[in-house]
Amino acid sequence: MLVIPRKSKEVLDEDTAIRIAVTAGISAYGKKLIESEFPFFASLEGISWVVSGTSQDFAKGVLEAKISKKDGRIVSITHNQ
Repeated sequence: MLVIPRKSKEVLDEDTAIRIAVTAGISAYGKKLIESEFPFFASLEGISWVVSGTSQDFAKGVLEAKISKKDGRIVSITHNQ
């Protein structure tokens, strides 16, 4: 599991959730692929932030990550196609 050091563990905003997801995505899938999916969007769904990338090429798919609001833990991370 990738741990991103922060002063507070709670993820209070979209920007922080996106930074965590992008960092984890680069580690898992490579910088070139993840950087091609900007901009990223995040929405709070219950107790987790759901972060998704965008793509001009639907065949390539996009990063989708679920980040715990409580502690910033990566609940799941996938790259769908």
